[in-house]
Amino acid sequence: MSNPTKIYYKNSNTDKIYTETSLYYMDYLCIDKEENNKIYQNKNENNEKIIQKKKKKIRELFQTHEYNQRIENSQIIGSLIKREIELFEGIVPIVEYTTYIYYLKKLNFPPLPKYYFVIQIDSENIDLLTEFLYIKTHLDLEKTPDYLSFLSITNLGNYIEMIKQNMYYVFCLKSGEFIYGMYFFKDARMQYEDIEGNTLQFYGSFMNTDFFPLFYLGFLHSIHQIVKKFPEFKMLIFENIGDNMKIHKKWREKNTPVFENKTAYYTFNWIYPSSPIIAENCLFL
Repeated sequence: MSNPTKIYYKNSNTDKIYTETSLYYMDYLCIDKEENNKIYQNKNENNEKIIQKKKKKIRELFQTHEYNQRIENSQIIGSLIKREIELFEGIVPIVEYTTYIYYLKKLNFPPLPKYYFVIQIDSENIDLLTEFLYIKTHLDLEKTPDYLSFLSITNLGNYIEMIKQNMYYVFCLKSGEFIYGMYFFKDARMQYEDIEGNTLQFYGSFMNTDFFPLFYLGFLHSIHQIVKKFPEFKMLIFENIGDNMKIHKKWREKNTPVFENKTAYYTFNWIYPSSPIIAENCLFL
C-alpha cells in the first residue's frame, strides 16, 4: 500500500525557496502469508538460500507495485520507501538514523507556564496544522533561513482520516495565536512479546522556539494527553530524526531504551543529489 506525499527540498544551501515534487510513500513492505509459506516449504534449503528467495520475491512484488503506480498516475515519477532493521544492501539511503524503543512507565509532567497550552489537532481545528505546514514549506529562505533540507508530508486527506480513526495524534504548543511546537505520534499497531499493551510511535516534531525547555514540556504534555485517553499504550517508539533528536537527548537522561534498530528512507526512480542527508536536517510526516 502506498500514498502520495509532497516532498520539499533544497537543491543547495543557497536556495531561496524549497523545491516541491510528489512521490508515492511506502512504509510497510511485506509478503502475503501464503506466499511466505511457499518460500519456506522446501525443508532441504539452508537459511541463506531461503533469505535470497525472500529478497527476490520482495523485489518482484515491489517492481510490480511500482509499475502499477506508474500506470495509475504517470505524473508521480518515483517512490519514497522506509525500511527498518534490515536495510537495503548496497543502496545509499536518503537518510539513515536510529530508532529507539522504551517502556512508557510512570512519567512526571511539570506544569506549563501560564498562558501556554497543548492542544490536540482534530478535524475541527485542522487549519492549525495545515497553515503551520504551509508556512514551513513556503518560507522565503533568504529572509528566514531554515535548517531543514528535506521534508516529506503525506497528503492532507490521509492525515484527516488517520486522525479521525485515532491512528495519528498531532499536538501543538500554543500561547495566544503563536505555535511554539508541533508533535506527531501514531498508533504503531504493534505489540511485543511478554508485554501487555500497545505501542505509541513518536515520529516527528517542529521546534518553533529558541527556548528548548518549553518545547520539551510540550512533548511531555502531548504524551500525557495520549496515555490519559489511551492507557493501553505501554511502549514508545522514538524516531531519532529532525527535532526529535533534541527531545531524545533530554529524554535519555531519565530513560533507558529496551532496544534499538536501524531505520532508513530510500527513493526509487528519483534521486536527491545531496544524499545522504544528516538526520537532524530532515523530517518525514
